[in-house]
Order: sequence, then C-alpha cells, then structure tokens
Amino acid sequence: VDDRLVPGELFAAAAQTPDDRKVPERFQLLEKFGAVKVWVADKDSLPGAARLEFVAGLRKMLDNYKALFTMDREVFTLGAGGKTEIKRLERDVDLVLFRGRSDWEEWFGKGSEEPMTGHVYRYRNIIGIPLAGGEVEEQIWPQLWHEFFHVFLYNDLVTGGPCWFNEGVAEHFAFSRPGTKPGDASAYGALTARLRVRLEKSDLPAIGDLLHQRADGFGRARMDEAWVLAHLLMTESKDTVNTMIRRIWQLEQAATGRENAAREDVVRYGAWMVEEAFRGRKNLQEAFEHHWSAVLDSPVHT
Repeated sequence: VDDRLVPGELFAAAAQTPDDRKVPERFQLLEKFGAVKVWVADKDSLPGAARLEFVAGLRKMLDNYKALFTMDREVFTLGAGGKTEIKRLERDVDLVLFRGRSDWEEWFGKGSEEPMTGHVYRYRNIIGIPLAGGEVEEQIWPQLWHEFFHVFLYNDLVTGGPCWFNEGVAEHFAFSRPGTKPGDASAYGALTARLRVRLEKSDLPAIGDLLHQRADGFGRARMDEAWVLAHLLMTESKDTVNTMIRRIWQLEQAATGRENAAREDVVRYGAWMVEEAFRGRKNLQEAFEHHWSAVLDSPVHT
C-alpha cells in the first residue's frame, strides 16, 4: 500500500489504495482502442495536432505489443462451422491524462516521481499521465512503453513472472521501443550514468540475488540491474525469453488454486532457466558483468 497517497477533490469518495484508483468522475472519454480507453479532464486538454500525434503514437505502441504477444493469432477453432477465437487483451485499461502534474499528484500521491500503473488482478489496469501545457512530453513515452508491457504481460501471466523479468523487459522496451522513434535520450543517458558509477565502484550484484529478488525492495538499483539482464537476454538469448513466458504460463495453469506456491515455483523456475541458458550461474554472472561493460562501451542503444 502506498502511504504517500493524498486524496483530494478529484475523488469524492474515501481515500483510495493504489489498486482502487478510479478514473475521476468528471473525466471524458477521448479515444478507445479495443480494451484501452483514454480519458481527459475535457476535450481541450489535448488539442488539435497534439491529440493526433498522441493517438498515432499510442496506436503504434499497441500494435507493436499486439504483434509481440501474438494478439492477432488464432488460438483455436470452435466446431465444424469454422468459428475462430482470437487472443485478445482481456482486461480493460484506463489511461488517464491529467492537465498537469499537480492534478496527477492529487490523484496518485504527492512526492511521486514517475507515472505508475496499478494492476488489479485479472480484470483492469489504470495508468495516470500528467500533461504539460496540453502536450504529452517526450519523456512520457518510455513510461508508457514500460507500463503497457506490464499490461500485456499480465494478460498472459497471472503472476507476471519473476520480478527481474517483469521489470527488466519492461525497461528494455521503454528504451528500445520497436517500430517507433528512438527512446528518450535523457532517460537512457541517466541509466547508463548510474551503471557506469556502479561499474567503477565494482558494485555489481550477485546474479543469484537479482534472480530471486521479490517485489519488496525492488527499487531503482534493482531496476537497472534487471534492465542489463533483460537486455542481455533480448540481444543474445531471445529464445530463452519466449520459452520462459510459455513455460511459466504452463506452470501457472497447473498450479491453479495455489497461487502462492505458483509464485515460488515461477521465481525458482525462471532462475533455473536463465542459468541453464548460459550453462550455469557462474557463466551467467560472467556474461552479465561483461554485458554491463559492453553496454557502456557502445554509444548506441540496441
């Protein structure tokens, strides 16, 4: 529970927990893309060209994720009549665009530093984004890519997989953003600066600690580490990523009714699978540390 939350006039009801946040009552529907709804305080919040650019960017992002998660692929055929069932985004997503940071802070909580999505198991997501003078700032796009990765991943995996995987791959897409304009240079520069400081201080993590890290305590430092590991897998062992999602899904199906045990199994299995891909934890540790340095030696993010 986020104890920074400060309820204000945007909510007439009692204080909201992160999982209970709702679209403010006065907000209007701006656009709808299947299960994704975009809400604004009023239609003038995102005027003219800014609206067209945002809608085009959002549509392109959603199309990319639908392709990555094979949302356009037939899952099975029903009966002799040839009726088909297509994999869909099953949980509604409310994307709320606030007029400015003060309105957004009133909704999310003062002292918050980044846009955030609250996942409510199995049926909905809500994401709040502050606008700046009627425009979506460039640094918002990495956040949107990060948060919508969670949306699509939780559509497939109830547990979301191991924390390092969930957060690390979300960060990977936040910066790489396939099929769209390059990632936000300032955010990527800040990431590499933090990685460089830790490398110079020989402050690299034991890979086993990262693989088994739970959500509690998964802060900015762990997020950076998870990005390095996810980037390593996405560039050098992508089959491991695809196989992991498929096998964890199978594991979750077999563990229906015992969710806590399933989460334990998912963490252990994810760690084992990545270590096996590199023929043991020692080799993975070496590859991870080598990749950490290699990323900093390359001037271009891939």
